[in-house]
Amino acid sequence: MERAIDRLALSQEAVSDIGFDLGFSSQASFSRFFIANGVVPPSAYRRSIHVSLPQ
Repeated sequence: MERAIDRLALSQEAVSDIGFDLGFSSQASFSRFFIANGVVPPSAYRRSIHVSLPQ
């Protein structure tokens, strides 16, 4: 989960690429894992991080 969070926050990689690199078989399985452990989908998490970072 920490690796997923770091990559979502610090890179511009596609969410699906991050999921595949972390061993998930599909974007859907990565999203289900992320929602189960983080409450929101990975794309929503990424948007919230980028909105809250100072410009």
